[in-house]
Amino acid sequence: MAIGALVVSLAGWAACGLVSWVGIILGVIALRQIRESGDAQEGRGMAIAGIVIGAVTTVGWLLYVGFWVFVIAASS
Repeated sequence: MAIGALVVSLAGWAACGLVSWVGIILGVIALRQIRESGDAQEGRGMAIAGIVIGAVTTVGWLLYVGFWVFVIAASS
């Protein structure tokens, strides 16, 4: 699950942030599974990286779209 979170977040970065939110969800699920299983270090870093990359990409994409919506609305 942690590997999936990282891969999807990185793919979201390459695909203009369209699927980065899935990486956030998978990362949270992976962290929950790691905590419940007791494996303190097994995949924890990848899950956190997936969450962080997914969040940064999603926020960046939303800011980018919001900027262009504002620019287009202001120029009309």
